[in-house]
Amino acid sequence: MTTQSVTNGQHGLSNGCYGFLNGFDGSANGYNGLTNGRNGCNHNSETNNSTLNGGHSAGLSKGFANGTGPHVLRMANGLGFKSIGSRERRALSSPVSPPADLPFIQPVSAKLKPIIKTDLANGQPSRAAEDSTEPKTSSPTDSTSTLIADSVPMESAFMVSAPGKVIVFGEHAVVHGKAAIAASVSLRSYLLVSKRSKPDGTITLKFPDINFDHSWNIDDLPWDLFSRPDKKKHYHDVVTELDPELVAAIEPHTADVSPHIKSEKERKIHQSSAGAFLYMFLMLGDPDWTFRGTHFTLRSTIPIGAGLGSSATIAVCLATALLRRSDALAGPRPNMPSNEARIQLERINSWAYVYEMFIHGNPSGVDNTVATQGKALHFRRPDYKKRPEVEPIWSFPKLPLLLVNTKVEKSTKNLVSKVKERKEELPEVVEPILDAIGMITDISQKFLEPTSCNKQPMGSQGLRRELLAINDHLMVSLKASEAQLQRAEELEMVEPIAEASKNILDAYINVSKTSDCDLLSEESRCRLLGELMSTNHCLLKALGVSHERLERVRELVDKRGIGWTKLTGAGGGGCSITLLKPGVSRETLNDLETELEKEGYQRFESTLGGDGVGVLDPVILGKPGENDHGAHIDLNQFLSAKGNEGIERLVGVRGKEGERMGWKFWRIDSGI
Repeated sequence: MTTQSVTNGQHGLSNGCYGFLNGFDGSANGYNGLTNGRNGCNHNSETNNSTLNGGHSAGLSKGFANGTGPHVLRMANGLGFKSIGSRERRALSSPVSPPADLPFIQPVSAKLKPIIKTDLANGQPSRAAEDSTEPKTSSPTDSTSTLIADSVPMESAFMVSAPGKVIVFGEHAVVHGKAAIAASVSLRSYLLVSKRSKPDGTITLKFPDINFDHSWNIDDLPWDLFSRPDKKKHYHDVVTELDPELVAAIEPHTADVSPHIKSEKERKIHQSSAGAFLYMFLMLGDPDWTFRGTHFTLRSTIPIGAGLGSSATIAVCLATALLRRSDALAGPRPNMPSNEARIQLERINSWAYVYEMFIHGNPSGVDNTVATQGKALHFRRPDYKKRPEVEPIWSFPKLPLLLVNTKVEKSTKNLVSKVKERKEELPEVVEPILDAIGMITDISQKFLEPTSCNKQPMGSQGLRRELLAINDHLMVSLKASEAQLQRAEELEMVEPIAEASKNILDAYINVSKTSDCDLLSEESRCRLLGELMSTNHCLLKALGVSHERLERVRELVDKRGIGWTKLTGAGGGGCSITLLKPGVSRETLNDLETELEKEGYQRFESTLGGDGVGVLDPVILGKPGENDHGAHIDLNQFLSAKGNEGIERLVGVRGKEGERMGWKFWRIDSGI
């Protein structure tokens, strides 16, 4: 039988130090919870898997069992040891507490370079190590695979951020089996995960922006039920439906959430959010040292209820945080192989979908997918009993965007019903419109995928052919309108269909004047996308889902000639998006924004197609382009940040000068 290389200091275990450089083992002066230097790997413990045999008896019985050791085996970025006492192999009959005077490593400590991917508690690779696609190497002094990365102990504070989303093409048509494209926007949610200096037995979720603050006693939660073999789910499992018995077990623990909220509707939203968090926590967490005394504090710059995927960003942030604290994620880190990044993004997305199911019942999964991966995706859902067919658009360009919130409440359900009723009444008019919207989406995907001339699948000739095909559908719709002219005019359908046809013909003329390679220039790509966005909006207006406040935004933008505007989401109010033309002057933009604010709109300058979920660990931000280590951000600062500007100034992933040092993202090479 082979040993686990525990002798002679291998695995970084030397003289009672648990592999932490310079004695950083989570406790000062070598106080690592294993009394009298008994770390389970002394000079006599040469038995196989000594941490399971003599190691446990010598170390754990006198350390963890007596409550003298913190959770010191967990290392940064989910690549190190798993916690002894996690649900998979809980060694103790009940959780223990450390001495009150036991110091914990502060968030900013000496960075640990070697990240050992072996779980000494069971002799198996750690969860995150399973994802690695890097070649395995060994040396005479270290028989385990190692990874060099910038990291700090996992018990330190860290932050997660995820972007909101907009529908760029395909609203409403997607309900009828057509495709749509959704893309990320630079409005984001931020989650700070921190721990009390003297952890107690609670876990806390705070969201001050909506006046949410609640703590739970970890020992009171239904661990026994969630740990049953027929109920238990692991980090790598794909959960496609909620377990009704588990949902019912959580209800008593959300009943007393937000008693100060007067609105019953709002309070139910708080309780539902709390239940979704607990469902994920009980699946991915454990009642041992990992989570005791942990605060999950959320702030967001995304308008809630505006159709921008705010709940999905929270889902992604919480899923990422729980997976990291459970050692199920190994990143992000610079130069991470795309295959490894994909595995981890899929894992985050899968668990974020669990949260979304708890909130929405049967969500499409689009919002959480965009919030996870960023960029954009092409999706279709022909069968609403199944999840949609999703295809990422990794090469989606970053585009300047003006997002405007009309502050008009809308009902997605009512608007979807309105389109359905119009289709049933005038099928010959409406069906070609839905077909045209679907074709616009498909053309946009083909056009957006390439980023070089020799990768261009659709040149000028192909685009012209597709544009004419769209116009043919619009002509069919217009001809059908003539046959039922009175009713079509009553529904105000004729004029927007005609405007859409004009936009398509303008796009055709512009493409005809452009060579294949010139189509890839920033100006040409922006113009074609803008013309397609305007066409899409006209067709949505013909379906009856626009609103006078949305049309007013279009009017103000068109008057200044600075971009192309369309509604995003269900319509009937909500938000509009404007793709800005290259080179718009600051003066003109300020003039528009002043007018919008004067008329009661809420506006956001944003970027379309940016990064997805990211991590800031440690919670220190430097300025763009500078090599200094920046300043540490604590919980009080995070809670005190005022409004969107305060949040972005404190922790935003981008500053005025560009991307800020510290944030790391799972990025996928587009392969082009």
